[in-house]
Amino acid sequence: MFIGKNLEYVRKLNALSRKELSEKINVSEQAIWQYETKNMMPEISKIY
Repeated sequence: MFIGKNLEYVRKLNALSRKELSEKINVSEQAIWQYETKNMMPEISKIY
């Protein structure tokens, strides 16, 4: 699944750090890292 790579691409496209994105969607910075490295899938409500 490409969600992790797409999330990383969009985050970088918007010049956001993992910390900044985590604050915007109310998850931990560690969760963002896990989403991007395919260790964890985000809830649909967090990505839409």
